[in-house]
Amino acid sequence: MKKHAAKLLAVLLVLAMALTMTACGSDHDKIVGVWETEVEFADVFNNTLGNAENAEYLKVDSLKLKMILTFAADDTYSMVADPASVEAAMDGLKESLWAGMERYLVDTIAATGLNLEIGDILEMLNTNMDALIGDVLTPELIAEVTQIMAAEGRYLAEEGRLYLTDSVDKEVNENIYETYILNEDALTLVRPSTTDPYTELLYPLEFTRVLE
Repeated sequence: MKKHAAKLLAVLLVLAMALTMTACGSDHDKIVGVWETEVEFADVFNNTLGNAENAEYLKVDSLKLKMILTFAADDTYSMVADPASVEAAMDGLKESLWAGMERYLVDTIAATGLNLEIGDILEMLNTNMDALIGDVLTPELIAEVTQIMAAEGRYLAEEGRLYLTDSVDKEVNENIYETYILNEDALTLVRPSTTDPYTELLYPLEFTRVLE
């Protein structure tokens, strides 16, 4: 009887240890899959303008991009900006720049005291608002933004820390990670171990699992 009880206790202890190790160890199997989030970049964009001349005319109210983050079972990941969201964000940015440029021209005309309209200024410059905005937001710029937002590499998710590399050929650096909270269909990247005043504005990043 005593031997049977001892064996049962030993089995229970082993099971308890296994559950504890599972809970505190790697989240690899739980994190594998496709995740998405919508990131608001307006604060970052506006802060990068700083105190630049005429910055007040360039600030935007919203600049959202949908980011898709994929964790594969082979310990690699990829992140891309949804092309449709990039195009929509650029359209919104175009509208903001249009409005800002109109305000700038109105204020400039008022400061000179001249009896002119915006159309008069544009005619003198032999251009129009669409051309001015198009010179800034070119298709090449949109493609570049999409490329900059893309990333791939290796990952390790354990004990509330997500380690990411910027190449599939690199090993994770234990000093570079992002703290995270992982539930069944929700992943929150709380903050990175190293940051700057601009990227810090983006956190926390809240992802939802894309269900198949």
